[in-house]
Amino acid sequence: MKSNILALKYRPKNFDELVGQEAIARTLKNSLANGATHHAYLFSGLRGSGKTSSARIFAKTLLCDKAPTPLPCEECESCKMANSGSHLDIIEMDGASNRKIDDIRDLIEQTRYRPSIGQYKIFIIDEVHMLTKEAFNALLKTLEEPPSYVKFILATTDPQKVPQTILSRTQHFEFKKIPDKKIENHIISILQKEGIEFEKEAISAIVRNGSGSLRDTLTLLQQAIEYSNRNITLQSVAEMLGLIDVSILETLLSAIVHKDRDAILETLQNINDSETEHILDEFSNFLKGKIFLGEVEDTILQRIASSIEEGKKLLFSGVDEEFTLYTTFLRMVVADTSLQTLQSQQQPVSFANTPKPDRAKTDIENLFWDMVVPRVIDSNIENEKISDSDLEQCIRNTIKFEKFENSHIYFRFCFQSEKCKTILRYRYHDIRIATQLLLSEKIGKKVIFEYLQCDEVVEEKKKEEEGKKDRPLQDMEGVLEHLKSQFGEESIKELPSYE
Repeated sequence: MKSNILALKYRPKNFDELVGQEAIARTLKNSLANGATHHAYLFSGLRGSGKTSSARIFAKTLLCDKAPTPLPCEECESCKMANSGSHLDIIEMDGASNRKIDDIRDLIEQTRYRPSIGQYKIFIIDEVHMLTKEAFNALLKTLEEPPSYVKFILATTDPQKVPQTILSRTQHFEFKKIPDKKIENHIISILQKEGIEFEKEAISAIVRNGSGSLRDTLTLLQQAIEYSNRNITLQSVAEMLGLIDVSILETLLSAIVHKDRDAILETLQNINDSETEHILDEFSNFLKGKIFLGEVEDTILQRIASSIEEGKKLLFSGVDEEFTLYTTFLRMVVADTSLQTLQSQQQPVSFANTPKPDRAKTDIENLFWDMVVPRVIDSNIENEKISDSDLEQCIRNTIKFEKFENSHIYFRFCFQSEKCKTILRYRYHDIRIATQLLLSEKIGKKVIFEYLQCDEVVEEKKKEEEGKKDRPLQDMEGVLEHLKSQFGEESIKELPSYE
């Protein structure tokens, strides 16, 4: 009975049908034709790139009645059993679920017995990197000197976790990410064979979301066929995958090019029900086509790419998603100042006798007031609690630059009102993250934000920090404890709200 699952129905049966791995296919075919096969192979690469399929094809071809041959005949009993997965001399094992030393000992025990039907007994171990250290050690001796009738084919998505002693005893083939164009051509061929109507733009969208994995792409294709009732359109694929409409992305890009802050905010509000990472990925994919068409200036593309990279860093550090979304896109309209220009303007500054006015006059201080503070204000999502004007007024009236020393930038917080204390309790984490990320990027080294109470002495702060090296302020636990100690118990009962 034939399978209706496309990934199984169109699984390659020989190396000529293998998609996107022509160099590996040619090498393995030549070794099979010449009867010069190795006793152990390691296939590594992205999931869905053809590793397991190649292992099965290789095993089937070795056991074909017409061997040595580069292609199996598909007619002999051995080929038919291999295709149905019932060949007694092809033993497959999942390294993720059979990873212990006892599992490998059982496998080694099977190598003692000669093949039942064919010339070889072939062991395929998938996800081999999941084996325990003891299991690898048990396999080592057999892998180095197996019986003449035994072949090993190991497959993994993470070859760096495979011990060097194993790697050195195998022929290693690295399966590359399959080019989108080859996957797209393969998908179109399948749809034509199945008699399914489609729009080419819809197939391109499916392929992009398959991320170079043919198996994942075929799985998405199967979903699209069922969702669209065998008529795959771009609209149906966008609905199925939750893709952002191209017209929205066009509007967003136009707003960035024309530095229209209001249009950016309005457009983002229409799509902020999607995950921030998904929006950034969609925008990146959309821009790829613009690069080749030359529709956007290189400087703008570079600024957008830099902003997306910083946005991903913010997401990774656990910053609120909505805050990250608005910050990332607003950053794209800010003119970039190169590090070289910044350094050429800087002069050596001695902080020892520097006066401490409300607005700092040194380069590092100017960066904070002229770059970081506007970014925090721009990224503020106004609500009934915190307006842009109140936030800016509280920052300027409360935060005083103290000094910059050994990559630590010290700010003294002198609260003039309970209102500002409440506002900065909500926005403290945003100010700290923006300061560290933006200043680190500008001066080319990591900058650490340090909080000082209004009457706190810097030297005492240093001693306090030295006693907390095992739990620095930079982690979330430290931030929560810090907020509690400086702003009161209430500060950790309610996380910052951006609704």
